[in-house]
Amino acid sequence: MIAKQLGKIKETVAGLHRKYPHIYFLYYFPTLNMDSFQYSDLENFNYIVVGEHRIRGFSEIMLTLSKSYWKKIPYDKFDLVYEKLSPRLKKVMNYIETHGLKECGTSNIARYLTISAGYFSQEFKRETNLNFRDFMQKLLDHYEYIILNKLNLSAKSASQILGYSELSSFSRSFKKRKGYPPSHYKNLEYIEAE
Repeated sequence: MIAKQLGKIKETVAGLHRKYPHIYFLYYFPTLNMDSFQYSDLENFNYIVVGEHRIRGFSEIMLTLSKSYWKKIPYDKFDLVYEKLSPRLKKVMNYIETHGLKECGTSNIARYLTISAGYFSQEFKRETNLNFRDFMQKLLDHYEYIILNKLNLSAKSASQILGYSELSSFSRSFKKRKGYPPSHYKNLEYIEAE
């Protein structure tokens, strides 16, 4: 029984890994233990957490994965060094990485920091030499590149991941910003943020 279930898991994980090589999948199976596995069964798994310390192990894995999460801000593309940012700007960057893009407007972030939107914009510009709106636009371009090209997901998936309510809204916004629809973006060379 366990061997049959393990075979299904192995087949599912291998299929998902082939289709989405840049995405990690978590599969929870409460009745398995290491005795259920053979060495050859483990080749498609990046991490396995079993035993009495599984909560700690799972937490450590999630922390590791969060550091390479697709929504991580590419500081080098903005000529920024995270460690050199002020504590307030670090808080802003962490907020952006952990919230939906729709929640990352100037007024929402200013409210989160309990300062005025105008003061936030000035402080962001002073510390980064970037206008916050331009920063978010370049970041959105980066996320779209990862989702559409690196992960090779559809425009519909991209619209859902990026928090658009409708595919048509995403397509309109994309075409307005880039001059062509998302379907034509596939396989275009990525122009790095300057």
